Amino acid sequence: VTTLKAPGRRKMFIPGLIDGGNFTVKMNYTGNSAADVLCLAAKNDGVTRSWEIHIPNALGVVHRKYAGDGYVSGYALDPLTPGSAKTATLTVRVTGAVTEGDAT
Repeated sequence: VTTLKAPGRRKMFIPGLIDGGNFTVKMNYTGNSAADVLCLAAKNDGVTRSWEIHIPNALGVVHRKYAGDGYVSGYALDPLTPGSAKTATLTVRVTGAVTEGDAT
């Protein structure tokens, strides 16, 4: 939107769309468990689903919530480390607006 008549010869911008980005969830992995089957199915079907995240305070009481919609864009077994639990990472691509608020 900048023209040569812009104040102070500075570039001007129009705000664009907000990209909600991705978030990841690290979880314990048990092959062929109900959670594993569900995560694999969600990764493969590409269906948008609602999600909600609860953030606890130091006492373990939920004090903040985030909610929105998204689809599973990745689900993979993490690198194996001898003597450690098997873990996997689920990646969710956020679509649309995210609501944030106190857990009341």
